[in-house]
Amino acid sequence: YGIATNLIKDGLTTWVPSILKEQYALDGSISIVLTLALPIVSIFANAFAIKVHSKISDFVLQCAIMFLLAGLIIGGVIAGIALNQFIITLIGFAAVCFLVSSCNSVITSIFPLFMKGRVNSGLIAGILNGFCYLGSTISSYGLGAIADHFGWTVVFWVLLGVCVFICSIAVIYLFFRKKI
Repeated sequence: YGIATNLIKDGLTTWVPSILKEQYALDGSISIVLTLALPIVSIFANAFAIKVHSKISDFVLQCAIMFLLAGLIIGGVIAGIALNQFIITLIGFAAVCFLVSSCNSVITSIFPLFMKGRVNSGLIAGILNGFCYLGSTISSYGLGAIADHFGWTVVFWVLLGVCVFICSIAVIYLFFRKKI
């Protein structure tokens, strides 16, 4: 989950200026300024993650729901790019970044703190954060290579596939959890 979270989150943060410049012919400075709004949106994701966790106590289910919603919105981004709709695409970027940043908070902060009395929470946080950084690395190189060879629409299909994969893992987890 950590790999997928940062693959999407940092992939957007890294590549949105290029996407906006190439897809919508925006000036480079405007696309960078608009991209700076993504981390600002993400600031509120931590509070959102805590609020959601008060209603959904299962961490895997909570992240799966965020990935399901992110996947649906990525579908909207794909449509926005295909229809050349700048506002749909930009709002989609912000919403996806918000949702996966919420998952990042769950993975790197909320879950380790919840485990505080059972295991070394610092160790758990470090390991999970390492997986998140792996996702960041994959996004920096992998998404750029995909875009160079196949275009940005294919990148978003890949991100949608990542969301579907994560939701599939959650379904399997929830099935076995009920059995056990």
